[in-house]
Amino acid sequence: MSVHLAVIKDELNGFAPEYIEMIPDAAGTRGIRWWKPGDGAGDPRYLYIAEDENLLEEAEEIPGNLIFCSEKTKNELGRALYANMLVLRKNISADRIFPAVARICEEYSAWDSDLCTEVMEERSLDDFMAIAIQKLKNPIGIYDAVQALIYHSSITPEEARGTIWEESLAQEYPTVSFFNRSEIEWVNRKFMSGDKPVLMNPRRDPEHCYLMGAIRADGRQIGSIGMVDLREPITQGQLELCHRIGQLLNYIFKFRTHAYSNEEDVFYALQLIAGKSNDTRTVEQHLARLGWTTKDDYYMAAFRFSDGFTISREGHSYHRRIQKKYPKALIFYYNDYIITVMRKKDCDLLEPGERGELENFCLGSRMYCGVSNCFHDFMDLGTYFVQCSNALHYAELDADEKRCVAFTEKYMEFLLDELKKTGELRSLCDPGILALSRSDRNNREELLESIRMYLVNGRSVASTAREMFIHRNTLTYRLQTAENFLGVHLDDLNENEIVQMLLSCIIVRGK
Repeated sequence: MSVHLAVIKDELNGFAPEYIEMIPDAAGTRGIRWWKPGDGAGDPRYLYIAEDENLLEEAEEIPGNLIFCSEKTKNELGRALYANMLVLRKNISADRIFPAVARICEEYSAWDSDLCTEVMEERSLDDFMAIAIQKLKNPIGIYDAVQALIYHSSITPEEARGTIWEESLAQEYPTVSFFNRSEIEWVNRKFMSGDKPVLMNPRRDPEHCYLMGAIRADGRQIGSIGMVDLREPITQGQLELCHRIGQLLNYIFKFRTHAYSNEEDVFYALQLIAGKSNDTRTVEQHLARLGWTTKDDYYMAAFRFSDGFTISREGHSYHRRIQKKYPKALIFYYNDYIITVMRKKDCDLLEPGERGELENFCLGSRMYCGVSNCFHDFMDLGTYFVQCSNALHYAELDADEKRCVAFTEKYMEFLLDELKKTGELRSLCDPGILALSRSDRNNREELLESIRMYLVNGRSVASTAREMFIHRNTLTYRLQTAENFLGVHLDDLNENEIVQMLLSCIIVRGK
């Protein structure tokens, strides 16, 4: 390993060092050597120790990495010497400096060698990070492609309070809103322009410095590392160590992609969704492994982040995040959806509290979700896939309003969309309702809504007036006015006429 001079500077803290960087791309060393006049530039892979800075200034050529004692200012040295310099402000003999730097180089080279061995032997992320954190001064977190926290070193709740760690530890991912848009854009630009981690003090937590670094594979960001200066300041040396850890994580992430759902294990469910016949006894056997039966009460939810992500690393990351949220659910891929089937007794998705949690989960995860009605036979999976996938479609259309939509909320809209496929919707309308909607009556909207609500409420004046928050007499007057215009008595309508009249009101009013 080439040890960065900023790392050596941190380790030589007792010698009051200052690091002056003039050649950023050549600031690493494999070890230390003596320099004397006549040695010239030396080997660029090493750090050279000079006993007399004046000899350096007089030499025609000098090494790119130097360490020496001096009282001169940074500006003075920068003008005189074009090199990366570790300047010790204490007057210390070179005989003391040499073994100290040699020990540091040997120690960090061994650390790096151990990390590389973990990567080559395909050890676990936890094993790799157990070695990595030995040289870090603050807790570090590793996030996957969708910012799910997949590893973190030890951190106490007291340390985490008020920082991004508090959210990450509580829900295993930070909320999208922790950083504002300009901060996110700045970080993304930095990630695009270089491969080293960046430092910033976010507006939401200005008292702390945050380190963020990208993990990449094949030119794409597939994860990130994060650190906050909870225990000690984040020095340039610590940043360089995080950069090295990130480089090795690139290999771990690139070559270790694990499927979180085996198609063979859920083939029975895939068959049902696709509308293919499946033996009930076979399905029962599979469900028995989960402790389920075909006659339990179920919900089905379809999740999606973006088209085409299903078998990608992002897909696996979202799959894992959903699995953590709903550990008792059956989760698998189907086309470009992540399908989640769960029993109502394990999680009542349409209960207001659970529904609110799901909305927040989708918002924080940047996902969309569609939820089916509660159904009572697992063998009907194909039918309720239609519901949840269409509900997801409406969630994506209404992205500014909701991230999660239940099919029950969009049932009428779905019905009208399906009817549109058969022809012009107004061709289905009752002629009288169509004429009323086109009339020049100032109260036509009130009359149409009163008819609709009256039919919805079973032609009960009391129930309709209560739901519309109007007086019974007002409703009665509106209904009589409408009946006079239509030439019908609403209470005399048969079943077919009620359906046509109600559907007509919905079509002309766009509800």
